[in-house]
Amino acid sequence: MKKPKFQIDKFFKALQKPYQSISGAIRDSGHKKFIELSENGEKIFEDNGYSDIEANFQNLDKSFKCSPILEIRDGNDWYYCNYQYFHLSTTKSEYSFVIGNRNFNADFDSFVLSRHQNIKKEDIKKLSIKVLENLDNLNKNERYCEQIFLNKSYIWGNEKEYKKMKVDNIIPTSLKEFFLPFLENKKDFFKDDDDVKDIKKITSTIYMLNEKDMKKIDSIKYFSIVKGAIWGRIDRKKNLVNRR
Repeated sequence: MKKPKFQIDKFFKALQKPYQSISGAIRDSGHKKFIELSENGEKIFEDNGYSDIEANFQNLDKSFKCSPILEIRDGNDWYYCNYQYFHLSTTKSEYSFVIGNRNFNADFDSFVLSRHQNIKKEDIKKLSIKVLENLDNLNKNERYCEQIFLNKSYIWGNEKEYKKMKVDNIIPTSLKEFFLPFLENKKDFFKDDDDVKDIKKITSTIYMLNEKDMKKIDSIKYFSIVKGAIWGRIDRKKNLVNRR
């Protein structure tokens, strides 16, 4: 069966509604067929979480581009948590969006963090600020932080820290300080858990990757062989880097 045409303008208009989700915008813009199960039990667009975000959106229209900004992964034998923030754009529209996905076990939610019209390249790099502001509203209670992936194409830290990151491959200290409350919350949460034998083994690591590597995190076995990768625990000063 021929795939129906996806109308981006209608989708983006629906996406601008308050408290709108991705699947909600697809339905509201008249594209329900894209998220309904086919006779083969498959969907054109996976609306309950998908590791390759760009490939998923390109199932709607090949012009979609998804630039990952930040991703947090955490989990053990009884829970899995994944937060994703990305910039969604297309050559077919002047609008673009910063979107967040949150996946906890079987619960999935998406939301629009910000909308932009004809955004400039230099302003795209600053979208990381909006992401951190959104996370800052959570970090009084947030505890999921085992792996924090950041796209090096965006600006992280203050101007001085950002320059040192680009030149000397140093993770901004302010970033580690920002995420440290997440780790402290996690340790506090598990301190009375009998299944956690050693609270000191609960850690949090920041990984700073190039955009192409951000898009294939699932296929990376060892970050020590990823070109240009920088990583370090948020509770330690030392950083590791692959300078190849």
